[in-house]
Amino acid sequence: MGKPSLFSVRFLNPNEDPQFLREHGLTESGMIHFKQEDRETLINTSGEREITGAILKVTSVKEKIIRVLSGHGERAIEDTTSAGLSAIVNDLRRERVQVEPLFLTKTSRVPDDTDLLIVSTPTKPLLKEEMDLLLAYSQTPHARLLFLLDPPVGGTSVGIKNALGPLLSQFSIEPQEHLIVDPENRLYGTNAAMALVYDYPPHAITAALSKNNQRIPTLFPLSQGLYLSGIQIPTLFLPCFHFLGVTILTSIVTGK
Repeated sequence: MGKPSLFSVRFLNPNEDPQFLREHGLTESGMIHFKQEDRETLINTSGEREITGAILKVTSVKEKIIRVLSGHGERAIEDTTSAGLSAIVNDLRRERVQVEPLFLTKTSRVPDDTDLLIVSTPTKPLLKEEMDLLLAYSQTPHARLLFLLDPPVGGTSVGIKNALGPLLSQFSIEPQEHLIVDPENRLYGTNAAMALVYDYPPHAITAALSKNNQRIPTLFPLSQGLYLSGIQIPTLFLPCFHFLGVTILTSIVTGK
């Protein structure tokens, strides 16, 4: 006896069942309607990512919630420029992940239903009360944090150590106030502020970058060094030449 089907597919002719189409918002040719019990959604493309996201949306019992620390000049979730987070936020929302800003001045704690808290580089200092809330959250068993740390290029940052030092020290992370440069990088269209890598030790994360004796080069522009105390992490890549850590210089960043 064969296994029962986990889903059913129905193709509709708009001339034969127009009422069903109207009731479910199927207004264009090629639209796909997904339904699981009382959860339903529509997509107007047959791309793999969109179909996967729609299936997750109607089958998942609880949406994941990601909150992004806001109010200190961090990268904004609705910012559509290259400095913003809107592109990745839109992708996450298509995968049925709820993303919203978190203003610590408007709450007494980081909400318990936060599945991930993103802390991007603040350009303004946090209040002591805000830092206390973050420290309290970091010590809870359900805490999950993602740090997006930019080097202080252009003098707009208050300095990662000053802004997030107490929080980062909870995880034995010490940012180095310098920029990693690759003085041997001669790749066309790049400069020394873009570290070039194409040597990848065996690891699942980078396996696709080194296959069949062919290695795909990757660039790390405006990278910053981190000192990790007592933390064992796998080596994902090795520098092509010797990288240097230097104090931020306008001439390095602009390539002049």
